[in-house]
Amino acid sequence: MSIDGMKSGARYARNQTLVNVMRDYRYVDARGMGIHRKVLPSMLEHNGTEPEFVEDEYSFTVRLKKQ
Repeated sequence: MSIDGMKSGARYARNQTLVNVMRDYRYVDARGMGIHRKVLPSMLEHNGTEPEFVEDEYSFTVRLKKQ
């Protein structure tokens, strides 16, 4: 899935087992919606920036800026 897809709210689980466990313990409510509905608006409200998403073949990093 692309970064633009995540920002728009597209849903995709790279590790379905982890998603299931987190859902069972109520750490997540709507799978795949955290970036679109929570992270982006919260960062814009907090300091007017958007997080930086960096992905490669083996990892995914989210960089949250202080200012």
